[in-house]
Amino acid sequence: MNSKIEAVIRERRTIREVHGEEISEELLTSILEAAAYAPFHSAKEPWKAYMIRGQEEHIEYIERVLNCYSRIKVWEKFSAERILDFEEKTRSYYEMIPVSMVITSKQIHEEKADFEAVLATAALIQNIQLLAWEQQIGVTWRTTADIFDKVFQQEIGIPSNEKIVGTLHFTQIPKKIPKAKNRQPVSDWLHSLELPIL
Repeated sequence: MNSKIEAVIRERRTIREVHGEEISEELLTSILEAAAYAPFHSAKEPWKAYMIRGQEEHIEYIERVLNCYSRIKVWEKFSAERILDFEEKTRSYYEMIPVSMVITSKQIHEEKADFEAVLATAALIQNIQLLAWEQQIGVTWRTTADIFDKVFQQEIGIPSNEKIVGTLHFTQIPKKIPKAKNRQPVSDWLHSLELPIL
């Protein structure tokens, strides 16, 4: 197999090295429009995206993240010095990110429908990452402790009937691209069910 889609899938990396160059809203909109062709099981797409742009919005956002970490005791085992260092690095990172998005999935408190909605939203996120990569934009998909905290969700204005599936950070792809993580050979994870005869 040798296709453009395969090449993008194999080349894509999580980009944690932030470059502060602006990313146009027009480009982001076009990426989202194409990404929305992810498969979904319901009558209507279950996902929403909440955008955070520029330094000022990111500063407001990260203060809520750090407050959450204190409230839910993420740092309980760390020294005060280590906590201050982490806070400083986290603020610095967020202040440099040109664009972030909080991606959510609608929840109706019905196990199958909610499960399918999260899976569809994950497919949307993968589409966003691949489409962004084609445009020389790297994406980091984070599932940090704050996204599981209902108080944090309320503080950033996301309705209680939505589940945060992750936060995406967008930045220009650097010249030096990280190496891919090793993948297990298919033979290690592809199995036959070996069903008993009824």
